[in-house]
Amino acid sequence: MTPARRRVGWWLNTARAHGRSAAARWPGWTVEFWEDRWAAHERACGGRFAPPAPDRAAALADVRDRALERWAGPRGDVRARLVAALPHAVIGQGFAPAVTAQQAAAARAAVERAYGTVVGT
Repeated sequence: MTPARRRVGWWLNTARAHGRSAAARWPGWTVEFWEDRWAAHERACGGRFAPPAPDRAAALADVRDRALERWAGPRGDVRARLVAALPHAVIGQGFAPAVTAQQAAAARAAVERAYGTVVGT
């Protein structure tokens, strides 16, 4: 059975890398990348997908909280300590950089100022 519209869409950001190969494999098809545009996904699904309405206040608070967590305090070089302790382990690059207490305090203050500006406090 062939879909009548010959159209495929991806909602995930990571799917973009596969777009050209999908289009090449499915000649005559329309390939779309919705990324995080829920409205496009919702329209394409004909009402079968109905995400909850976004909560702007909660989203802003979550971003603030995550930023503050990242800058919770000064960190030594965690990656270097792991490499020294576990020389044969595969250690990724995802560790936050070492920061001083002064840098951490300035970063936290900047996060709070930015949040206050956006929410109007």
